Amino acid sequence: HAVGDVAVGLARFDLEIARQHRAARLASPDQDVAVGALFDQMALVLRAAGTPFSAGFPLECAAQLPETYPDIVTAEYERVVDLMQRSRFGGKLLREHEMRTVRRFVGRLTSGMPAARGVRERLRRRYRDAL
Repeated sequence: HAVGDVAVGLARFDLEIARQHRAARLASPDQDVAVGALFDQMALVLRAAGTPFSAGFPLECAAQLPETYPDIVTAEYERVVDLMQRSRFGGKLLREHEMRTVRRFVGRLTSGMPAARGVRERLRRRYRDAL
């Protein structure tokens, strides 16, 4: 039992470190770091919620978004993706209100994620996705 307890403890420690690292990146004052982390968080949350998200083509899932997130307007998602792409690929610095828009949107996605449908999905979110 001692070895198993140690392994479980280490796994929990690793997950907590991953969560803390993600939180630090999301809150980073460096836009390059923060926007990348926000995009990764958005991708992780959308996939965990069952939305068919592709990092290479993030706008392709816009039509399915209201099925999973009825309170999210498709145009709002498209605007946030556009802001992220301008920052990440266009090298443009986002204005303060644009960064706030991106942060709030990703926060709404995370907090509004539908409840897990069963134990397996709940475990996958907690341990694989570290949500």
